[in-house]
Amino acid sequence: MKIKSLYCACNERTDNPLNHYAQSDCGAAPPGRPERLQLEQINAILADAQGDKYHAGGRLTATRILGCPRETLILDNKEIVYDVRQGLTTWHGTVKHRALKEHAIPGSYPEIRIAPFPFGEFEIEGVTDKVSADFKVIRDWKFHSQTSQGFKYERFRKGTTDPEGAAQLNIYRIGIAKSILKVAPEEYRPRLVLVHGAEVKYGEVGSFEAEQPLMSEAEVLALRPFDDEREPGTQPHTVKAIMQMLADATTAIRAGVDVDQVIREVPMVGRNVWVWKWNKQSKRRERLAIGDKCTKYCNAKRACFELAGMVV
Repeated sequence: MKIKSLYCACNERTDNPLNHYAQSDCGAAPPGRPERLQLEQINAILADAQGDKYHAGGRLTATRILGCPRETLILDNKEIVYDVRQGLTTWHGTVKHRALKEHAIPGSYPEIRIAPFPFGEFEIEGVTDKVSADFKVIRDWKFHSQTSQGFKYERFRKGTTDPEGAAQLNIYRIGIAKSILKVAPEEYRPRLVLVHGAEVKYGEVGSFEAEQPLMSEAEVLALRPFDDEREPGTQPHTVKAIMQMLADATTAIRAGVDVDQVIREVPMVGRNVWVWKWNKQSKRRERLAIGDKCTKYCNAKRACFELAGMVV
């Protein structure tokens, strides 16, 4: 991620220099407010945000092809305005992943970097969180806010699959089969487990495992990330289409086509999905005519909206 300047709540400016917090004692908080970040936290957040060289350079990875291609292209090709307060949750997840890797059970694989392997019409790669010593279980850690954790747990109790999480684990399964075990993916049938964790109040569920179903390569390619389960097809772009968008856009940018022009033509996958409001009179959920919300926090949001002529 390339950061050109910082947004800070202390002055609500987007052109603060990268050494803003070394020169200011604001703690990234609004004036007079107590919710300050410590300088050590801020430095760590910025270091992690700028230090990710893996998810960069047009690389197709398991997580990227399950996300918004416009976000990926912006973070690969443009300098962004960064908000350290919004990066705090991501940093917490990174720190927890790092700690779990450092304290991995002897004999297991706390991280496997899967070399590029054929997937659909392209080659992709990925990094697992944990694989058992006998390769019979693949786990992926997911860290959430308390609200999101509660939502995930309710879905789990109802027996609802996490589509994107299941697809991610199956991409790892297929990659391990092709690149490491050298067997046909349909012959490799490990348990696939998402481990959901969060810092919650006493008595709430802070961690739970959710086993995910096996998916074929064709099923993963046909998945529409962030789609609305109540109205399938609300998000029309499949994983296969997202991969094609990323490949075509990266090729065009490398050929010298204007970066902003290329990115504007790539859809915001995930926007206008889950955009509902509660009608108090009818006591029913109603879809808004025009969505104004993306499905997750996005570091590229400010640059993305500016390219689209929208208000951040």
